[in-house]
This record gives sequence, C-alpha cells and structure tokens, in this order.
Amino acid sequence: MATFGAATVDFLTSTEMLFFVPLVFVGRLRRHGAVIAFYGGACIGAVAVLAAFTNADTENVSRYVHPFVAAAFVAALATLLNVVRAAREHGPARVGDAVLIILAVLLAPFIAVKDLGRIHDAWGKTLIEADQRTAYASLQAAIPGGERLLVMTDQPFAFDYARHDILNIDAPGVVSPDPGMPFFRGPVALRRYLATQSIRYVAFKDFDRAIGCSYSRYNRAMWDYHKSGPHLLWRRQSAYYLDMMDNLTALAESERLVFEGNGLTAIELR
Repeated sequence: MATFGAATVDFLTSTEMLFFVPLVFVGRLRRHGAVIAFYGGACIGAVAVLAAFTNADTENVSRYVHPFVAAAFVAALATLLNVVRAAREHGPARVGDAVLIILAVLLAPFIAVKDLGRIHDAWGKTLIEADQRTAYASLQAAIPGGERLLVMTDQPFAFDYARHDILNIDAPGVVSPDPGMPFFRGPVALRRYLATQSIRYVAFKDFDRAIGCSYSRYNRAMWDYHKSGPHLLWRRQSAYYLDMMDNLTALAESERLVFEGNGLTAIELR
C-alpha cells in the first residue's frame, strides 16, 4: 500500500501531469471561469482519490482521475486556441500558437496509445463463443424467472438481465448491502446472509480454469499466487477471492444443484 504522500509524489511525477501544462497560461485563462472550474475540480478529485484509496499506485489513481483531468485539458486547449486566434497579429500569440501545437502533438500519443492497444489486442476476436452463450442461456432457463440471482462469472454480460434480478460479485470484499457479506466465517454464514437479501440462486464458474476467455479474474491458481506475491493490494484481496471461491464450492456440495455444464454451475439455496 502506498501512503498518501508516496502516492501523491508518484502521481505528480507521472505522465498524467502533462495534462496540467495548460495552466502555465493561467494568465490567459483567468477570465474563463469554466476552464478554471474544470481544473479546480480535477485537482480536488485527484486529492480525493489519493486520500480515499487504501491501496494506491499511479496507474490506478490515474485511471480514476484521468476523465476530469482530460476534460479540463480539452477545455483549456480549445479556449487557448481561441485566444491565440483572436490575437494572431501579435508576436507572443504566434509563439503561444506554436507551444500549443507542440503540446497537442506531445500529448496525443498518451491519449490514444491505450485505446489503440486494446483495439489491436481485440481485433478479430469475439467476447464470447456461441457455445458459451448457449450455456449461460441454459443456466438461466433452469431458474424460475424473476428470481434474484447472484453471479460470479467472467462473462456476466451474457446473462439476460430482463429474466432475473442479477447481482454481480465483481471484487469480493469491496462492497455489499448491510450488514455486509460475511467473510472467513464459512459457507453457512454466507447462505444466511444471502437469505436476508432474498437471494435463493447463485451461479458461478469453474474456479480452476478459464471458461470461454483467455483471462479469468476468478481463477484459484492466480489468487493462490497473489496470496504471497509482491503486490500488497493483490495479497490483501486474495484472501477475499479465495474465501468466496471456497464458500461457493462448499455450497455447491450441500445445496440443490440446478445447472452444471460448460464450466458453469447454478445452485438453489435451501
């Protein structure tokens, strides 16, 4: 876990700070309250994220801060270009014009590189194969319509959300309805908690292999590795992931099995 001070230093020395460069022209921006408000919000948001995260690194802080930092940058750049255009006959304006063009050229790769990389990696691939989509549909068909369904799968988008009230386990241990999902108290405590939430059905994937995708967040071997790995955030989270996997596996042995196939399991809690 990075302390607030260390996380702040990392953030202030990251490429994200390039998006604050237009503030060197604050003299020209001071009459444009919207731009100043954007940057004020970006600064307040960055501090709030840094203070709120109990585990922080530059990449994760940046991905939460970036949307409002990028918005401030775009607003500032558009405003500055208008200011430069209005005063183009002056020498300093031409210098400012050149600075802004260079700034835009330098920042463009940082804006585009991640999205282009994702497009490259995903090109020609499908999110889910036909047989896996059929398995999701078959699982839901085995559960009466309108029931609340708790799911822990890699492709929850394949569920029909109109047929069931679907609740996703994204990152175990992060957030859940009061009084909070019980961890490290065994499968019986989990079953009782789910009953208080009117959840009778649970669906989950095979935790020992990837199902229909190359990467699985809900992979027991991966979290066994992170349990003693170098990343403190993953070490802490591994206990919650592994506990949830153990509890659901145990409930599958004691509760009524309603579906099993293609790496997916659904049970009814009694």
